[in-house]
Amino acid sequence: MVIHMSLNEIGAKLKELRIKNNITQDELARNLYLSRQAVSRWETGKSIPDYQTLILICKFYNVNMNYFFDDNNVKDKKYYFNLAFENFNKQKIINKFKIIIIILIIFVIIIFSLFYTFYTFNKNNIYELEYRSNELVCNSGLIITSPKKIIFKPCVLSFSDGTEINNIEIYYYEQNDKRIILSGGPNILNFTWKDKRNVSELFNYGKINIDNNLPNIYLKITTEDNVEKTIILDSRKI
Repeated sequence: MVIHMSLNEIGAKLKELRIKNNITQDELARNLYLSRQAVSRWETGKSIPDYQTLILICKFYNVNMNYFFDDNNVKDKKYYFNLAFENFNKQKIINKFKIIIIILIIFVIIIFSLFYTFYTFNKNNIYELEYRSNELVCNSGLIITSPKKIIFKPCVLSFSDGTEINNIEIYYYEQNDKRIILSGGPNILNFTWKDKRNVSELFNYGKINIDNNLPNIYLKITTEDNVEKTIILDSRKI
């Protein structure tokens, strides 16, 4: 029975040559345009160079290919080439598997990104507006923002002593510029805007649509006696 050379024997000869020529794995890898890991795998018997690479190794070390085969053994050469071909096919399968894994990872990232984008751009932000004191109660106000529209539901407003309201102004500031949302008599509190195009002219849609970035909403009240009172509505994201 013929006992062929093993991967470990080939690896040992490759390592012997490298050490004999005082060459590091990195230096050999650079000269062969391969990775240091490939050289390491050869020397540990985990794989072997293909035929073309073996020729380059022989040229680099200036040795005959018979150095790797005892007594110019033809069967050993044939066995080596079959082994190298088998190793090449195995590496191809591994590389294909790596490519499939990478494609799957990219696919998962794309799906996650699309889901996150869809969720973010279709998310409704709801803010509750209210104000309470001994003399004034303002509650049930809502601002709802989404990519498609902004809905503003004004507060229910009343004085504890029954003072009549003559005029109401609801506004906020953008870079020190006053932006009026609503202005008029008390009946305007029954009005709800649902059209984004109309609202965007008065209300900074881009600013308010950012999570937790609702600006201070001011309420200015003028009573029937022309007494003015300005408050900041408490806003709470719900």
